[in-house]
Amino acid sequence: MSQPPPPPSFEAVLLHRSMTQRAVEDRFWSFDRALPPATAALTLLCLAPMALLYLSERPWEDGGLGAALGYSPSAQALRAMGGRVTGLVARGQTWRLISGVFLHGGLLHLTLNVLGIVAMGRLAEAIWGPGRMILLFTLSGLGGAIASQLAGVPRSVGASGAIFGLLGALWAFGLLQRASLPHTLGVVLRRGIGAAILLNFALGITLWMIVDNFAHLGGLIVGITIAPFLRSRALPWERPSPTLGLLAGLVGGAMIAWGLLGALSRW
Repeated sequence: MSQPPPPPSFEAVLLHRSMTQRAVEDRFWSFDRALPPATAALTLLCLAPMALLYLSERPWEDGGLGAALGYSPSAQALRAMGGRVTGLVARGQTWRLISGVFLHGGLLHLTLNVLGIVAMGRLAEAIWGPGRMILLFTLSGLGGAIASQLAGVPRSVGASGAIFGLLGALWAFGLLQRASLPHTLGVVLRRGIGAAILLNFALGITLWMIVDNFAHLGGLIVGITIAPFLRSRALPWERPSPTLGLLAGLVGGAMIAWGLLGALSRW
């Protein structure tokens, strides 16, 4: 009877782990871009409605430079553009759950969320690719909007629920793949992203009068839930299907189109 092979030595295990981490690092950086396509598209979808609102309301005419720089759209304008309003969604305008993700309550709100989309979207797109990243963003935004709706928040706008979904997915990926990730990337995903989640929730609780924490929580839960089912192109052994990635992007894009077309039909 043949003897079972001896277990690998400690040095062999360390060597294999080091080679795996190097391969993941090489693949991650090969896909990393300063502003990858899906991230750029989602950023533009947030910028365009604000530009339309800004030009239509012309804040500089009545308030000068201060009003122009500190511009916040009126509640009526946000509602007309497709902002989520609990009563309207309950009456059948469910497309507002998506369209509201791309609207923002002011230039500061927009700036903070655009920075979040660019930073988190860049990481997510390098790890999962553009199609899966779009689907993750859209489902997280939808989950955040549904959480706000169920919690009875009267109205809300903004991409923060979708951004929290990206944060949750990245954090979960860092935990699930901790043995395979190079040290720096692993620290960023586990500790850096984890700290960002806690800090943003702390700020949200402090500023609860103006922050929709239910959207943040809903998006975070969706992102953490979806992450284990997304195949990563940064992991050489997973080899995600390009066809499924394209399909994911088409599904996410169709959901976005549904929301935006609904908003345009009412504007």
